[in-house]
Amino acid sequence: MIELMIKAPGKRYRKATPTEVLAAAAYYTRKQVIGQSLTAPSLVRHYLSTVLRDRSYEIFCTLYLDHQHRVIEFERNVSRDD
Repeated sequence: MIELMIKAPGKRYRKATPTEVLAAAAYYTRKQVIGQSLTAPSLVRHYLSTVLRDRSYEIFCTLYLDHQHRVIEFERNVSRDD
């Protein structure tokens, strides 16, 4: 089994928590999709489920595409009253 290790500045490495692993996956997924074409509904569903799976509440987000369905930007608009 592969374990993800993280290191805080000036600290030792430690095993990442499941939440940290999901956050890292969502971060890198967002970075990799910029400029990629989302040409099928299944690709959009896969991308959004990966990026948003760690949310326990509904949010509004905007996915900006160009005329060739390439991602320009993904924006999460979180306004939540706690």
